Amino acid sequence: KKLSLVYHPDKTAGMGAEQKEEYAAIFIELKNAYLTLSDNPTRRQYDRERDRDKASFEINGFKPKTRAHFDASEVLKKLQEMQKP
Repeated sequence: KKLSLVYHPDKTAGMGAEQKEEYAAIFIELKNAYLTLSDNPTRRQYDRERDRDKASFEINGFKPKTRAHFDASEVLKKLQEMQKP
């Protein structure tokens, strides 16, 4: 929730268009992650698919689906550097 306040579209006034688009994309990812994790049936489905992919790899040797890596600490460091005078 805290990150969504940082990346909220209303908080991007005075930024360049490219940076606004980047913030909007991150905000949407955060919103979707929150919706997935806060809804129990959806969260169970997410966990079940993740566990199924891992088991399939261990049993059959299929590679599990990879998801894009998102590291919030890197984003926060960039934000702190941008806010320095």
